Amino acid sequence: MGILASLQAPRTSRSRSFNPSGVRASLPNISKGYIKIHVGVDIETKQAVSLEVTDDRTSDGEKLKPLVKKARRKVKVKRVLGDGGYDTHDNFKFLAACGIEAGIKVREDSDPNCGGAREEVVRAYLKDPPGWKE
Repeated sequence: MGILASLQAPRTSRSRSFNPSGVRASLPNISKGYIKIHVGVDIETKQAVSLEVTDDRTSDGEKLKPLVKKARRKVKVKRVLGDGGYDTHDNFKFLAACGIEAGIKVREDSDPNCGGAREEVVRAYLKDPPGWKE
């Protein structure tokens, strides 16, 4: 209950940036597998605004939509920041449909003509990889 209580965040009209991140935790007395705790964090307040717990077979990219949907119930999400684990066409399409800016690191060998919502991010990244991080 302590964790759930700390996740309470008031809904505000301010726009926020959001960072989904996966945390791995080993299970005691189990030789294989682990649980993953996917957490959406409001980067301004440093408060968790969404949480998903999965096993090790679930990719980070699969959890972006549920994390963002839960976070949007608490805060206005204007940008999602994520590592390459969230780099899927579906995630870019979902964020674009929601009017949310995607700050997801794309692969260095990404096709700049990949099309869709992802293409703009790929082109910006390939143009200036160090500058894109800013």
